[in-house]
Amino acid sequence: MVYWGMSTAPIHQAFPSPRHRPPEASSLYKAPERLLSAISSRTGQIPAVLNIVAPIGYGKTNLAAAVCRSLFSRSIWLSLAEGCSDEPTFKSDLLQSFREAGILPPGNQDFKDVFHQQTPVCLTLDNLHLLPRGAASIITELFSSLPGNSLMVLCSDEDHSFPLSRLRIDDRVLEIRIEDLTATKEEIAAFFVRLGSSPSDDELEILLQKTGGWWACIRLFAIGWRQLDAAGRKGFLSRFRATDRFIREFLTENIDAHLSPEQLDFLRTVSICTHIRTELAAQLCSHMEAPIRPLVQDLLTRYILLPTGHGWYRLPVILKQHYYADLDRSSREKLHRRAAEWFQLQQMPKLASHHLQRAGIESPLAPRETEILLQAAQGLSNAEIGERLFISQGTVKWHMNRILEKLDCSNRTAAVETARRNGFISG
Repeated sequence: MVYWGMSTAPIHQAFPSPRHRPPEASSLYKAPERLLSAISSRTGQIPAVLNIVAPIGYGKTNLAAAVCRSLFSRSIWLSLAEGCSDEPTFKSDLLQSFREAGILPPGNQDFKDVFHQQTPVCLTLDNLHLLPRGAASIITELFSSLPGNSLMVLCSDEDHSFPLSRLRIDDRVLEIRIEDLTATKEEIAAFFVRLGSSPSDDELEILLQKTGGWWACIRLFAIGWRQLDAAGRKGFLSRFRATDRFIREFLTENIDAHLSPEQLDFLRTVSICTHIRTELAAQLCSHMEAPIRPLVQDLLTRYILLPTGHGWYRLPVILKQHYYADLDRSSREKLHRRAAEWFQLQQMPKLASHHLQRAGIESPLAPRETEILLQAAQGLSNAEIGERLFISQGTVKWHMNRILEKLDCSNRTAAVETARRNGFISG
């Protein structure tokens, strides 16, 4: 059974701290109905956990608050703060949240039998990544005593260590991740309608591509957009990217400030590539793979890098632009050359050619010609190249003649040397 309606719990302070209550509903941002419906459908007879994990600015807190308002008549809310560094401080903050929800009387210092009334409750812990060491046992004890149909909502900017494995096995955890919170084109359109504006379908598509559906960036874009006329808006959308002042400030204050200098250098370095893997990152950073792996894993845990499958990952489009903008021209060219070398060795001539062009090297060779010349550089015959690339020996010979003509060389050995000297192939 799902309980609907606003919380009617008494307030024990004239001005309760926002840390101890859900934020008020926004007049502009609305929690997606698709997510509220999914959450509502998962409530059951035993307490469950809603685990919401995504970087700052994806609407985690607003979604959790909407769950409290729309699905429960009683709610307990605590937003953990940077200063909550030990277990006693956390317990004190949690007791204050219980009091302001009207569930503990003033002066009570014990959670024992606090849920003797069997009305379902929504217990929300926002910023769970700030949970002090040793405090997890308090939450575990509280969760085990929740009445039936209750929900514990955990919001975190990164993967946390709170133990959920047994609950996952029992199908008592609903996961909401960055891909679920990413705005859809329809949700962006509804947001702009509430702003009193109606971008065209094409404009919405461009904005979605440029922001990657990151709500904070969409809302920051809207600050400039709403002040312009139709002609000004078109140019504003065309110019909009991570170098926009408000976007840069948001990313610097909320992402960069929580990263180490080593992590920031790494992100600037890999920003030259659309997709990355550990071996490529090591090539770009001029490191062995071993020290790169834990760094990559930490950034994946923070959702600053996103996995795309088969060992590849990527930066969100806004972050890619943000870190790429920090590189000077010389650094960009050097890194593009390194990327081109790696992709050539991996037999990915199209990507190698792309990075050569970005490095300012205009190779006269087509991707297939580069691929064939790389095979020739390994000493393979036309027949062996054809067998490896699944083309006929005659086709290899035709391409090789084109290569010799373009590089003005009389034989393949000279062509390989010329291509290497000019940066068209690595080695």
